[in-house]
Amino acid sequence: MINQLRNRNFYLLVFADVIVFMVSIFLAYAARFSTLIPHGELHQIMEVLPWLIIVKVTTFFFLGVYRGMWRYTSMPDAVRLLKATLLATLIVMTGLTFINRFMGFPRSVFIADSIFTLFFCGGIRAGIRILYSMKSLRPGWKEDDDVTPPRRVNLILIGAGDAADKIIRELQGDPASPFHVVCCLDDDSTKHHRSLLGIPIRGPVSHLKRYAETFKAEEVIIALPSVGGDRMREIVAICEK
Repeated sequence: MINQLRNRNFYLLVFADVIVFMVSIFLAYAARFSTLIPHGELHQIMEVLPWLIIVKVTTFFFLGVYRGMWRYTSMPDAVRLLKATLLATLIVMTGLTFINRFMGFPRSVFIADSIFTLFFCGGIRAGIRILYSMKSLRPGWKEDDDVTPPRRVNLILIGAGDAADKIIRELQGDPASPFHVVCCLDDDSTKHHRSLLGIPIRGPVSHLKRYAETFKAEEVIIALPSVGGDRMREIVAICEK
């Protein structure tokens, strides 16, 4: 936790979230009053906004929302963000109930605020992931680098399940990797003509030679951890051909 406070990116993300918290509560009130917020309601916003920001930042921090590396964001990170957003909203609404029995504050506003917060905070983090996953924006080899860029090796994955998913994510997230996944092959016909993280699933394993020639593939990875011994020997024989 102490190391997290020494990370500059932590403060940048907190700053972005604070802006989101401010925008979200204004949007929630605008949605409640059809875009035209009454003057009295503006006073309410300014009254509750500091506490709203403090509660949300504190909740996000202690529930580990700022601990994740958002360039590798995943479903557990999204669930953590959802829990933190709902808990922060519950704390704010409970606090207002004890302080003034929620007099003068529309409950629908805080529900809408939590939705906007989740949407925009999630959008920021998804945007970070997208920016890092785009090949044109990822840090990579430049013309003035002293190191020779790696030669790209076309790679075919046998299997289109969880193991293949992890391999593709790993290779796509490493700009220095020499491997370029061109397609996946799987005997499950329901997966054919679909895609896995943007990689096409072409056909059964028996068509390996055909697709190796089509894509000029030089390497094959068997991404079938649970396949039986007999079937594995068959696949290896197809690869050897």
